[in-house]
This record gives sequence, C-alpha cells and structure tokens, in this order.
Amino acid sequence: MRLELKQKKGTGQDAAAQRWYFERGRRTIGRSSDCDWQVPDTTRSVSKLHCTIERDREGFLLRDESANGTRVDGVLVLEGETARLSDSSQLEFGGFAFSVAISGEKDHEVEDPEAGLALSDENLTISAILADIAPGGQSANGILRGRDSEDWSSPIPIGSPRRKGETAPSSRNVEIGWSGPPATTGMSPILPTDWNEDLDYSNRLEHSAAPHVSVPTARSRKQVDVAEQPAASASVVVKEGHDDTHSAPTGIPESVLLPRIEALLDRCEEAAGEAFAALDIDPAGLSEMPDLFGTGREEATIARLENLLARQVLLATAIEGLLKEASHAFEPRVIEARVDAEPRKLPWRNDRSYWQAYRQNFETGGASLSVREFFRNAVLRALGQPEEDAPEVIEKVKRSS
Repeated sequence: MRLELKQKKGTGQDAAAQRWYFERGRRTIGRSSDCDWQVPDTTRSVSKLHCTIERDREGFLLRDESANGTRVDGVLVLEGETARLSDSSQLEFGGFAFSVAISGEKDHEVEDPEAGLALSDENLTISAILADIAPGGQSANGILRGRDSEDWSSPIPIGSPRRKGETAPSSRNVEIGWSGPPATTGMSPILPTDWNEDLDYSNRLEHSAAPHVSVPTARSRKQVDVAEQPAASASVVVKEGHDDTHSAPTGIPESVLLPRIEALLDRCEEAAGEAFAALDIDPAGLSEMPDLFGTGREEATIARLENLLARQVLLATAIEGLLKEASHAFEPRVIEARVDAEPRKLPWRNDRSYWQAYRQNFETGGASLSVREFFRNAVLRALGQPEEDAPEVIEKVKRSS
C-alpha cells in the first residue's frame, strides 16, 4: 500500500511540490525542520511535532502529538489519540488542509496450517527434522513433502531408453550403515610398538654438554687514511645515465620526508660525537668537515651522511685498537709471559715484577695515567693521531669536569 498527501489549502510551496508519499514505516509532520514533512507555518498554529502517520497491517494510522489537535474527516483528534486513515480522507490542522490518497492492497494474512498437519511427537533434533524432508523432498511425508525439485541423488540412466510404462530402478533400496567393525587386515600399524614406553631422548636433551664460550679471533684491520680520504668508505655510487635528483618514496611528499631525515641525521651526529667525547676526543679533528656552502639541501644531507659514515668507520677502528691494547695491558697471562721472558734477577721477587710490569702501562713521561687517559691514548694510537702529554690531558679532564 501507498499513502500520498496532496495539499489543498495553506501557504508555502505549490501543490505539485507538496505531494508527500510513503509505503512503509512512519512519517512525522510538523513545523520543525527535524520532521520528515515540514509545514511552513508562520502563525505558529502548527506544533513543532504535530502528528505522525504510521503503517500497520490494516493500513495507515494517524497519531496526534500537538496542542491544538488534528481534524480527520471533520473529527477532532486530540493529543495522544489515533485515527484510521482511508482513501480520500481529509486532514486539517492550523491553516492547512491535505487530501489522503491510498492505493494498493493490504498485506495478505498468513493463515494457520491445517489441523491434520500436526508435527510429530518425535524430539526436534537435527536428524528428526532432516529425516522428513530429505532428500530433496521426493520421499518426504510431512509438511514439506512433494516439493518440485531435481532429485540429485537419482542415477543417470545409461544405455537404451526405457519402454513406455517401464519405471526406473529405485536408488533408495540400499544398505545404510555397517554390519560389523571394519576389517583391519592388510593395514600397517600406525603407532610403534613402544609408543607407551619412556625414551632416553629427553634425558639426552636435558643433560647435554654446556656450550663452550667462543674465543674471539683477531681480525685484519683496514687502515683508513683520514687525512687523504675522509669519506672513502662512505662514498655514494651514482649510476651513470640517471638523474641526480633524489625523489621521495611513493606515498610520502618530499617536503615532509626531507625534514624528518635531517632531524634524524642531527640525532645520529650527536650520538656519534658523544662516543668520542666520552674520551675527550674531538671528532671534528679526526676527519675533514664537508663544505656545505652553496650546496643544495639534498646534496648537503648526502654529504652529512657520508661524513657520519666515515666517523662510524673511525669509531670501529678505534674500538678494535682499544681492545687490542687493553688485552695486552690487562690480561694476566700476557703480563706473566712478558715478565717471565725477561732475565730473572731474584726468583723470589716475581710477584713484585708482575705488579711493576702492570703499573708501567699507566705511566708515561714520569706521570701516572688513569684508565680513562689510557683508553684515550690507545684510541689515538689506533687512529694514527698524536698523543697528548699527561699533564695536558689531566688539565683538560679537570676543565671538562
């Protein structure tokens, strides 16, 4: 069914534009803009939510929700009351009048099944429900029997066509289920014979030998000439024939990506500088700083990356040289071997000779060195830089602290 309201009286839009209709659900009529059908009333005689038209099984129903009421076919319907709408009904409220046009048929009522089609007394299990309608409704005897559908389980006839009056052999007279347990002859055993016995494999895993500590081996150190090639290991290879412009990855604007790279590069340079600053070494004096005057923003970023990579190579070389000298200075076996190789003067004073050999590692120019100064000199020697005298180092440490 379909209801349509046609404006007969009132101000506002023309009659053709004021034709409202709907089929299901509900529609609200009033002066407010929140209503489905808004009435342009300037005298405020129409409420913001004046009435509601609903659809039910019988047709359409009007429910008044206003203070002044609504007239349906001349009968005043007050707030909270309802009135049934029919075709050609007249609605009046405020200074407006509408004509109701209803077309279509009412919904057909669903009738109850016949009394003879009662359900079975069997419990409604899945098997009980499917037993009466399967397969495909051809052999069912309940409510859903006799459905017209293709019997997918019937065999396809093969051979010469049947004569008139001859029926196809039934495919339902078959045995269902098993007459006994399945035969197990000729099958290989699935489980081993000792499946229920404890194996010794778990004990071997639990009591296996502890792993040995690997002994570090000496690696060949690559000599880096910082003065001549400050960024030899960090050179950027650019293929010939390609444009020098570096484009940002797909999906990220270049104006956003480049500032993020520069901010991250600042943090990396600061972290690399702190690694050398822990030993009072200025990283700027180890390698030449790139000349960024007059270069573009992208080229400056690439030059800074090359310089940062060169510093990391120097740091790796410094750490390798530091570990080598520290092993000679602190390893007890190395000190004992060095003292024992010297000609012995008094055999009973070997213990004091060991201590003196150990202490000589922390003396230079008549002054004592701390562990930090010893590490600093070891790093400078590994990088090929001149060492500073002990008094100068001590004074610099005091100023920094």
